[in-house]
Amino acid sequence: MCLQSMSKRLSAFLCLFDRQNASTTAKTGVFTSDRAAALTRAAEYDRWVRAKVESSRTDTRPAIAEGEWQRIRATKLAKRQSQQDNKTP
Repeated sequence: MCLQSMSKRLSAFLCLFDRQNASTTAKTGVFTSDRAAALTRAAEYDRWVRAKVESSRTDTRPAIAEGEWQRIRATKLAKRQSQQDNKTP
């Protein structure tokens, strides 16, 4: 998913959130700090996603070959499965 697409989705979420909160605010007549906190979290998440995308774009390491990735993935999944099996009573 491209950064522009994610930004549009976040904007749509915030717009929807504002509409839902507006009806609650209209009923109670109180502006809650929950809305401000949610908007702050959304903005922090947006900054975090943008930083991750930018760091991925500027990463100079070579890509991992498909076969090597499948081997790494299988090893991690097997390790996780064995840990889960050990937790089961």
